[in-house]
Amino acid sequence: MSSLVLAHTRFLLIEQIRTPVGLLAAAFFPAVAMVAFVVPYTGQDPAAATTATSSLMLFGAMSSALTGLGTAVSQDREQPWNPYLRTLPAGPLPRFAGRILSTLAVMLISVVPVLVMGGRCSRRRRSRRAGCCWGWARWW
Repeated sequence: MSSLVLAHTRFLLIEQIRTPVGLLAAAFFPAVAMVAFVVPYTGQDPAAATTATSSLMLFGAMSSALTGLGTAVSQDREQPWNPYLRTLPAGPLPRFAGRILSTLAVMLISVVPVLVMGGRCSRRRRSRRAGCCWGWARWW
């Protein structure tokens, strides 16, 4: 991988970390939706829990990618730094690859909490403990 691609990826990730609301929302909302809507209703059925977990993982990944790319492109258009970067001899590939890699990192941040909640709170193996890891969902 080119050092320019890594530099652009690092720059874009630092830029996203500077506004943590997007990262927090990407990680928090799909996991809360998993605990609030999936665990109480499909926590005991392994097939339904797997389908719901994968659906919420897809929802989290797509919403964080679309939101992140939309805000990043709109912010790039208003900054005077972006037209200057286009005049440099590196070409568009390092910036584009850096944007894709930083978007994949944010998508991973939004998918991991849903996967952890799906593994901890739904019935995926034969055990006597049912419900969520906090225990409140087994009374629903």
